Amino acid sequence: MLALDGSGKPASKVGILLTDRTGTPLSLDERLDPQHDPRIEIPVDGGSGTFRLNAFYYTWDKTHADPGDGNATARFTIMQE
Repeated sequence: MLALDGSGKPASKVGILLTDRTGTPLSLDERLDPQHDPRIEIPVDGGSGTFRLNAFYYTWDKTHADPGDGNATARFTIMQE
């Protein structure tokens, strides 16, 4: 889960959950798990692919969550093998 940026007036007790297209949460700050993490296989030189991800707001404490800005930044490293 991504923490919200501290700019503006961020919501409290809220983060952003990143998932693949099946709803499986992504492993963040961990080595790629080729059995579970999303990947793109491009079978020809010069081909292209689309990396499909979903993002959802998530709260772990609905009773005490406060409204506010809900922005976050995610950085990805793409490896070509």
